[in-house]
Amino acid sequence: MLQDMLLTSYHGRCMAVRTVTTGPWGDVPGGDGEVWSSPADMDRAVDVLGDRTHLDGSTAGCPGNRSGGGGIRVPTMHDRALQELHAMAWRPVMEASADPCSFGFREGRCVRDAVEVLRGILRGFGQDTEVVIMRLGSMDDGTAWS
Repeated sequence: MLQDMLLTSYHGRCMAVRTVTTGPWGDVPGGDGEVWSSPADMDRAVDVLGDRTHLDGSTAGCPGNRSGGGGIRVPTMHDRALQELHAMAWRPVMEASADPCSFGFREGRCVRDAVEVLRGILRGFGQDTEVVIMRLGSMDDGTAWS
């Protein structure tokens, strides 16, 4: 299967490590305190990424505010790279098999896309789309949809 080939390929692991190290959280250490900043670190990470193909759940706790609120958990660099590797492998499968009118938590989808689909459906029923959308908007918290 194509996903298995990507998960085990050297180039797939390289892409995952590059995505993690150049992303916005690339310089944030994980639960093990490790940051992959040098080319040697990244080469070693690509090799180690091929050894383990599961997440061990290692995280670091960051303290919350002084009133006792919970902090956040930061996954290790290895776990982030492994998550990215699996996302690269399975994202095309998910997008191909997902409902075309599903908009929540999907890459490249937004509320505006959902409103355009709604407008098309309402036009099919001969409804005045702006009136219906304004009524729906008044039920919301007041933020504009279009």
